Amino acid sequence: MEMQELNADSSVESSDKRERKKQKGKYKNNKRKLESVEDDNDIGDGSCYQDGKINGQISSKKKKKSKSGKEGHGKSKPFFTLLLRQHFKHNKKLGERLKLRDIQELILYCMLRKTSHEQLSWCQVGNRKKIKKVVVILLRSVGENDFAQHVTSFPFITKELTSTVVPTNASGTDFTFQHAHETLLSVPLSKSQLKKKMKKSRDKINDNETLEKIHEDGCSSNKESYPSRGDKDLPAVPVDKSVFLLTKDQLKSNKYPVRCYDEAANDEDGFLPCITRDSPTNGNSEEQPVFAVDCEMCVTSEGHELTRISIVDESMNMLYDTLVKPGRPILDYKTKYSGITAEILEGVTVTLQDVQKQVTALLPTGAILAGHSLDCDLNALKMYHNKVIDTAVAYKDKRGGYFKPSLKFLAEFYLQKKIQKGSDGHCSIEDAKTCMELVKLKFREGPTFGLAGNASEGLFDKMDSEKKTCSMLDYPYIANLCRSGGHNVVPCTSDSEIVLKAANLINSSDFTWIHLQAVQHFYERLKDKAMNEEQKEEVLKELDTRVREIYQDIPDDCLTLVIMGCGDIREIIRLQRDPSPRTEELRKAVQEAKKGLCFMKFT
Repeated sequence: MEMQELNADSSVESSDKRERKKQKGKYKNNKRKLESVEDDNDIGDGSCYQDGKINGQISSKKKKKSKSGKEGHGKSKPFFTLLLRQHFKHNKKLGERLKLRDIQELILYCMLRKTSHEQLSWCQVGNRKKIKKVVVILLRSVGENDFAQHVTSFPFITKELTSTVVPTNASGTDFTFQHAHETLLSVPLSKSQLKKKMKKSRDKINDNETLEKIHEDGCSSNKESYPSRGDKDLPAVPVDKSVFLLTKDQLKSNKYPVRCYDEAANDEDGFLPCITRDSPTNGNSEEQPVFAVDCEMCVTSEGHELTRISIVDESMNMLYDTLVKPGRPILDYKTKYSGITAEILEGVTVTLQDVQKQVTALLPTGAILAGHSLDCDLNALKMYHNKVIDTAVAYKDKRGGYFKPSLKFLAEFYLQKKIQKGSDGHCSIEDAKTCMELVKLKFREGPTFGLAGNASEGLFDKMDSEKKTCSMLDYPYIANLCRSGGHNVVPCTSDSEIVLKAANLINSSDFTWIHLQAVQHFYERLKDKAMNEEQKEEVLKELDTRVREIYQDIPDDCLTLVIMGCGDIREIIRLQRDPSPRTEELRKAVQEAKKGLCFMKFT
């Protein structure tokens, strides 16, 4: 149906019927109009990439194909209508570039048909109900300038995906930037949504029977109300520490050993309990002593294996600290993080089995284990425990959503102390004591302390509202931050591994996140060396090939977004570290690196 026909139909409707439609709300009328449109010639403009520049119109040849239904605009096919001129006219501060938040809104609009009613200001989507899946392929450290300068290195993207491409700008200030994955994976909450979320959180806590007793009887013999933050000098008061423990759902979603949350699970994996019948008993059965644990690991053929463990109690006494000899040859000492070297482990005879015996002999019944991402420590120890406080969950990251805060950030923000300052790796004793300080601060301030700053939710969490299945193929340092929730998050160690696993996940998921980082790894290998353009072109060609391999496995009627979110940032880092500030140079470097492209296509 053409727009003229739609308007004609509307003009002959009765006044009563028009009034009823008006009362349904503006967004419903807009939605009905959009779904009736089969041709975009009269309502918008497209854009394509030609000769290194964004072109404001789809070519006449493209429009002709669209009219005939051979490409995209058929009655049963979803399609785009871009409204960039109109959008930029009303948003002049954008500088004719979309924000990555706009791309995120497109993703949510296509995925959440029940709750995302408002049309996008920069793009209209026809036949939205026909969209079967959304696939995002993010190319790390590739921006618009990389594409424009090396167009011949992207033969597939240039041929297949440039019919609809929009210029983007990464988030950040004039002098800083935010990585594309950080922006796209975290959905900001409106003020009303934040208030509703905080109320729900408070209601959930108030529903907890134990906490209700705390509020009702602040003078109870072993449960006290929580002093305010300003009362730091007051002596510690007894609190019900069970309020702060991870729930079974949290233990499961954060990848703790299975028997931490499922006592009926078999023990064929060889994991041992931290508390046994032979563990020491407390004089007071209601006592809940807390022990902070921190482990350092190396990489062997088995994966991550234990090389050091430190345990401290609530009085900051170090109860146990030992180096551990892994059972298999070490492939990577992870010295940058663990501080462990071959020289340090020379002569060490303590085994994992020795550590397990010592832990069970040390921890009393009723003990609570605390740690930062303690799931990693327990998996390295091959032990399980169901009374756990995890500071990576108890405190929310400033970015919100799936992201977990680093211990270093929490120490500086909440404790006003700097840790992990040296270049020789982390100290497990320092990390364990810092974790204990954060736990005690949480005891003093109450269960909601450290959560109020979370003004966003994860992209996958957002999709949970309509029970969409989501999958992620990304590198561990991102995948591990985003793995809370019941979605399929698969950490990978190479782009080739990601490509191999992509087809199965795309077919089994409503939304698939794929993050290719070969260019970033190329820059990391260069370090301070001069750029080798020939090598870079080879890396870009290989990246283009991987995009093609993924794309060919995407089913029909799926939205594919290939995002070049941010270019090379090495110059920004160099200028930020320069002791003599060069403001204009930094501003220009940030401005250029932020320039990106988003290629959009319905298969």
